[in-house]
Amino acid sequence: MKLLVVTSPTGGHFYPAIEVCKKLLPYCEQIIFVVQKSTKFLNIIQQEFKELQKIKIEFVTAPKFPRKNLLLFFKFFFLFFSSLIETFVILLKYKPEIIFSTGGYTSVPVILSSKLLFPFIPIVIHEQNCVASLTTKFLSIIATKVCTGFEIKKNKKYIYTGNPI
Repeated sequence: MKLLVVTSPTGGHFYPAIEVCKKLLPYCEQIIFVVQKSTKFLNIIQQEFKELQKIKIEFVTAPKFPRKNLLLFFKFFFLFFSSLIETFVILLKYKPEIIFSTGGYTSVPVILSSKLLFPFIPIVIHEQNCVASLTTKFLSIIATKVCTGFEIKKNKKYIYTGNPI
């Protein structure tokens, strides 16, 4: 199985993704991490995984959505479009069989492009917080399943799995 893992470069998103990947590594032919460029997290991935030949790391430029500043919205739109193109290239290069996201703004272009290119690929989002983020609420519409760290009885798409850390 080829697993594409998309996570934001914050500890609350990144470390749960690492822990899930450690458990899934024996079952995966390849794990592709998609994250914003950060040497700190690149070093952590290299330290955490001994089987580095199975691990690939790709970087994207994913902008945060500007909630209040209209001028920043135009910059966001341009950066978001370029991040969609970056993720199209990554998806076509690796052709993953499943997408796993721990949320955050980096997930939006990756999940949207995967749904456009490969609508049949399952998308699983893990929400660690008791209140779903704006990103998770938005992406849960197109996700196959949403795993949660807390019991949420929203619909059949949501599954309580607990937190990986």
